[in-house]
Formats: sequence, structure tokens, C-alpha cells
Amino acid sequence: MEPLRDSQLTVLWMSGRTYQRGEAVALHQHEFNQLQLVLSGEEHVQLADRPYTVFGGQLYLVTPRTPHAFKFNHDAVIIDIKFTTSPDLQRLLNQVAQLPIFPVSDRESFRRLLTQALAAQRQPTPYGMLRVDVRLKDLLLTLVVDQNGLVTPIPEATYMSPDTSFAPLRYLQQHYATPLRLADLARHFHYSKNYMIEICKRETGVTPNTLLQLIRIRHVKNYLAYTELSINDIAIHVGLDANYLTRLFKQQVGQSPLKYRQTIQAERRQNITLLRSFDHQQQPKIHQSKQ
Repeated sequence: MEPLRDSQLTVLWMSGRTYQRGEAVALHQHEFNQLQLVLSGEEHVQLADRPYTVFGGQLYLVTPRTPHAFKFNHDAVIIDIKFTTSPDLQRLLNQVAQLPIFPVSDRESFRRLLTQALAAQRQPTPYGMLRVDVRLKDLLLTLVVDQNGLVTPIPEATYMSPDTSFAPLRYLQQHYATPLRLADLARHFHYSKNYMIEICKRETGVTPNTLLQLIRIRHVKNYLAYTELSINDIAIHVGLDANYLTRLFKQQVGQSPLKYRQTIQAERRQNITLLRSFDHQQQPKIHQSKQ
């Protein structure tokens, strides 16, 4: 039996390797899609006539017949995937590739995909590569949703992890409720402001100011979802002015804090039925237990 493959996306080739400082690939193009995920380090990419720098936790997408080249000024660990798509899926990818750099909220999923592909190659089964195709399609669609939706630019696990080894991030996590400026952060670590921005972007993909905003907004979301604190009180808890908090929250999340609170509380009361024949009316009712 011929191995099954997905009708919308077929993985052609995949690798994971470390590129050394000074390595480069000259300008070229091909008839298939390619994505490169930077697991660590950074990569300098030319797509058509535009240069980009891709940091750890980001990937870039190259659509068919797009001239591209890349080089490395530092060592970098890269997952590289080449794949074809059906015309309908390709049209979707072409739209989102207008902004070709994507933040990746779950690098581990791509690592597992690579492991899964290696296993399918070593021990072929009729469905092994189909699972790889489908999994990559799911990861790409997640990127599409994130790119077009109202999500934070870097994964929450990156900027909310309590055991991060990046000292400036730990400092921001510990002091987000106090007024903080770039100059304060740089002075604390005895860095220049420009170097503080450089290493923060290298480690997290964003500037210190954006990182601090993300941390504060995450805490604001928790206060809105799990407390009845007023916006003024929440603003005090995260070190912001209430008016600025409202503007920042709407900019980052796409709705006002009060609307977010209403939405998140309403969602908790909803049931999600994915199979039409499933009769949720027959499910056990929730009741208060007797003590």
C-alpha cells in the first residue's frame, strides 16, 4: 500500500542543524514553500529585495518563486522544512506571507514534528507521513490565526516563565508593578540602553519596553478574569495609570478591559459541541453537592 499523504499539504524535506558563524546561502528560488524556524541565535535573511533579522523563537516563510538568501553572523540552531500546498491553502499562505516573520508560541511542537518525521522515515507505515503532513498544516494554521488575530507577539511561556535564565526578564517579572524605564533597567545591569535593547531582542525577540508591556497585560488579564477589582485598582497593581492601561490593553488585546472581562466570563459559561449528533441535553446537570 502506498503511503497516505495529505491532499492540501505535503512535506518534501525537513532538517534540524546548527549553522556556524559566517555560513551563508546565496540568493536562489524554488517551486515549493520553505520555512525556517530559529530555535536559538539569529539569522539574517533577504526575501526578494528586503532584509530581515530573525531571532530565536521566530520563523520566516518563503513562498514559491520568491528569491531569498540567508547568512549567519552568530551560531544558530535552525529547523528547516520544505513543502508543497494545494492552490487554496497556498492563497492563504501568500496572504499572510506579506509579513513573513512569525512569532512561534511553541517551539517544542516543531522539535517533536522533526522527531516524528525521522521516525516515519526510519520505520515506514502507511500513515506515518500523513501524520507529519497534517501536523505541519495544523502548526501553520496556528501561525495564520495568531498573525491575523489579537495575540501577544511572543509566547507567554517565554515572558512569564518563573525559572528563566535571562536575568533582565527575571528583573522585569519581579518589578513590573513599579515605574520602570529603559534607562533604569540598563543602569541596573550596567549596560548601555542600546545594548540592553540588543540583548533583549536576541533573547526574547522584542524590546524591553514591549516585554514589560506583555508582562503587565498578562497580569491585567488575570485580574480581570479572576477578580472583581476595578480598573483603577488593577492599574495600581501593575504600575500603570488607569487611562494608559485602558489604551494599552485595547491596543494589545483589541478590546477594552471591561469588554474583555465580560467576554471571558461569558465564555466560561459556554459549551462547545463539535459533533452535531452529540446531545448535550442528555449530559449530567451540574448541581451543588450536599455537605
